[in-house]
Parts: sequence; C-alpha cells; structure tokens
Amino acid sequence: MFFLLGVQTQAQNYLYPFKSGQKYGYIDKMGRQMIAPSFEAANGFYDGLALVVKDSKTGYINTSGKFVIAPTYDKGYDFSEQIAVVKQADQWLYLDKTGKVILQTNDKIYPFSDGLGRVKKSKTHFVFYDKTGKQVLEIKDKRVFNFNDGLAKFDINSEWGFIDKKGEVAIAAQFSRCYDFKEGLASFKDYSTGKWGYIDKTGKVVIEPKFENTYYFSDGFALVKKGTFANAQHGFIDKTGKLVIDYQFKGAFHFKEGLASVSNDKEDKWGYIDKTGKVLIARQFEYPSDFSHELSLVKTGKFENAQEAYINKKGDFVWKSIKKTD
Repeated sequence: MFFLLGVQTQAQNYLYPFKSGQKYGYIDKMGRQMIAPSFEAANGFYDGLALVVKDSKTGYINTSGKFVIAPTYDKGYDFSEQIAVVKQADQWLYLDKTGKVILQTNDKIYPFSDGLGRVKKSKTHFVFYDKTGKQVLEIKDKRVFNFNDGLAKFDINSEWGFIDKKGEVAIAAQFSRCYDFKEGLASFKDYSTGKWGYIDKTGKVVIEPKFENTYYFSDGFALVKKGTFANAQHGFIDKTGKLVIDYQFKGAFHFKEGLASVSNDKEDKWGYIDKTGKVLIARQFEYPSDFSHELSLVKTGKFENAQEAYINKKGDFVWKSIKKTD
C-alpha cells in the first residue's frame, strides 16, 4: 500500500510511514524507527501533521507521534495549506491545525488550493471559502474545480475554460478538455484535431497541440505521449515545447526532485532517470513512486510476494519490509 509523502521544510527531519505486520509507524531518512507501529493506516506529514487511523477513526499526529487532533472522525484527508478536510457521519468539516472547525456543512468539500476551499452544492453550483470560513465566491452555472496559479478550470456543455478568483471568465470555454495550471502552463485538448498542447495564463497557445496526451509541468519538464495504448511511448518536453528526452518509455511519471520513474522493458520493471535522460537507478521495481524529501517508496515482487522499501537518490535501500515467507 502506498502513501503520498507530505511537505516539510527539512528533509532530514521528515518522517516516512512504514508498515510492520498489520500496523503502521514512521521511520526517519536513515531508516531508523521513530514512531512505533500502532496505526491501522498512516500517511505522510503535510504541514507538520500526519493523518493516521486508530481504532477505525481518523486523527492527526505530530512528528513526536502525539495526537494533535484526536482520532474521532470517520474519514479524513491530508492537510493542505494548513487546513484539513474530515467527515463525521453526514457532515463535512474544514479543520485548522489545532482541530478548530472552520466550516461545517452537509455538502461535499475539497482540500484547500491556492488559498481557497471548494464546496460542491450540486453539479453546477459551487461555493469557495477562505481560511476563516468566509464565503468569497459562488458559481451557479458551471462545473468548476480547484484554483491553481490563480485560475480554476470549468466545464460548461462539455467545453472547458478557466475563471479567475472574481468568478469572471479568464479564458473562454473552447477546449475539448484541459488540466490545471502548473508552473504557469496548462495542457488542453484541441476540438478539431483531438491533440494536446499547452496555453499560458492569458489563453495564448504556447505549445501547439500535437501530442496524444500531455501532463502537467513539474521541475520544468512535462511528460508527453505519442501512439496508442498498445504502442504508446513517453518522453519529456521543456516549456518551449522542445523534446528534451526522446520518446522511448513504455511508462513514465513526472519529474520530482530531479528524478522521474520510467519503464520500457518487457518485464515492466521501473527505474529512475535524471533530467538528461540518464538512467541513475536501474529498472528493478514493480511499483515506483515519486521522490519526496529525498526518498522514494518502491515495491519489488508482485502480489503476495511484494516487498516494500524506501530508496535514496543513489538507489540504496534505506529500509525494507520483512519479506513474506511460506
């Protein structure tokens, strides 16, 4: 089971969730146990707190393993921008890091992004709140998503565009599909060709639609795809649209902390490349994940024989789960 690792200032102080038997605890960057396995589930640390499950209830701990928000909720999500989403019975709540309720509602709520929290009242009715719980924007006529880089994508009659934080249309609905802005660019699908390209925040096409699929920019590069599923190949472009790492990978993920996981052999094993395309960590893993705080959680082996491990950027194992035996 994989968990996304959270955001914290110093990698050396960061703790990583691990599983021992049926319980989860935390290790440090060197693989030393820092919080004993005692949780039924455990996520990474976000904003200094980690979501854990104890006795089937969700709460949040600090890096000392102490509960800051008691495990009383039926469901929860990681902290985002100092606010967490939790659910209790039929109620959704925003909590601050002390556990104080910022907002409580029957309507579905989503994690904070770009300073705003989104509440869904219906398929085309959304309300946005600031971190004090004050309503700052209401959209009643379109399906709208979280803000990123100051803009939020929307869908109206299967055409996609972007609004600003005043609720005004910043980029008219004109795309077959689009994704969120990241690092100043957003990918879009052209109606006439069915190909994907990129626009800037003014709506100007800066990379012409010529890709079978595209993904958001991360670490200055974007993953792009050519070919259909059976013969698909992936490569990476820069913000000018230049192919900086050629199409050659059967599978690939975004660059994070200077490395990206890739796969291109018949056994479907994964390894890691740097931003020149050089293989730094040989393909040997069945399941990869992004590097975060200098470590990556990987799996070797499949199904009941799978073994979890954390590796560093040299490919060294800093922790391994106990391998299952018959």
